[in-house]
Amino acid sequence: MSDLNTSFTFRLSHEDKTALAELAEQLGCDRGAVLRRMIRQSKIDLGNNGSGQFAANGRTFHLKLRPVERVE
Repeated sequence: MSDLNTSFTFRLSHEDKTALAELAEQLGCDRGAVLRRMIRQSKIDLGNNGSGQFAANGRTFHLKLRPVERVE
């Protein structure tokens, strides 16, 4: 099974949860949609160690991504 077809969980601090809930309320969507939207809007260069970041409400969230090999 491809890693793209599986779910994952990560822990957020209380402050991060509050910031995420506030963003969701401002954007009129749920918290998961906020995260997906922010990831899509961030500029991530997978050729540069697969790291990136996005900023929201004065906070910066660092991301580490890795390319997925195609299975043919």
